[in-house]
Amino acid sequence: MKLHQQFVRVAARERLAGNTVDVYWMWVDRFLRFHKRGDDWRHPRELRGGEIGVFLTHLAAEQKLSASSQNQAMGKTKVTHVESE
Repeated sequence: MKLHQQFVRVAARERLAGNTVDVYWMWVDRFLRFHKRGDDWRHPRELRGGEIGVFLTHLAAEQKLSASSQNQAMGKTKVTHVESE
């Protein structure tokens, strides 16, 4: 089963609204794309706390993202990591 399908299944189990699922997936997608190397995707199991920190630093320093948006991004990337194991 693909990661997006797993994510949607977990979201349904948690009874998340469709718009919420879309926003959360957007953060997961941004995180995964940030760590993509060329044509090689890395599975969330390979991405640990250090990679999350690098992504959040990028959001803060280069994207000028607010603290609340960074917190949302961090929470969703961590949930995806846990659910993908």
